[in-house]
Amino acid sequence: MPWLNLCTRESKIAKAEISRLKNDTDSHSSEIEEKENELDGVRKKLESLSVLLEDHELLCPECKAPLLQRHFHTIFGIAGGREMEADIEIVEYECGLVLEEGKADPSYPCKNTKQNQP
Repeated sequence: MPWLNLCTRESKIAKAEISRLKNDTDSHSSEIEEKENELDGVRKKLESLSVLLEDHELLCPECKAPLLQRHFHTIFGIAGGREMEADIEIVEYECGLVLEEGKADPSYPCKNTKQNQP
């Protein structure tokens, strides 16, 4: 019965391969665990950096595009018969969103949001 010999040989090969894979896994399990711990640490750092970026307005609040520039513009006016000046902050993101301090709506909308796409 040649097919029985063939099946037996294939079975021995499969068992040997399983054994080799198991030994390989056992010998590298500490390295795998170390890399998994390293990866977990990187994930935690990325999460805290993401929160930090959002808290400091370094990402577009709508699409998370990075901050392009933040600058101040001085405005002049008269209040109570006196000349006054004030600095307003202008924040621009790579997506085109421009926010000006004191304005409820953006000066220029985010190009990456669905409502602003053609």
